[in-house]
Amino acid sequence: MSGDLPETELLDARQAAALLGIGRTPFFKLNKRKNVPAGIAITTKIIRWRRRDLLRWIEAGCPRREEFERITASQPQASQRG
Repeated sequence: MSGDLPETELLDARQAAALLGIGRTPFFKLNKRKNVPAGIAITTKIIRWRRRDLLRWIEAGCPRREEFERITASQPQASQRG
């Protein structure tokens, strides 16, 4: 029932990779090369990715992280209230 989860859901690497339709190893390679949105460090060893960031990144054409951050910084932020 992952389609019913909120947009603010934090995904682990396995879930983020599945959302992109790739495996964990290719996902980690993309992340190391800064080709996906930055994750959030929960601890030094636990990183999570925002589902909405990955979906926006796909909609933007999968640009490099630096370009994606530039694009999203220029967009007005949606209300965080539910």
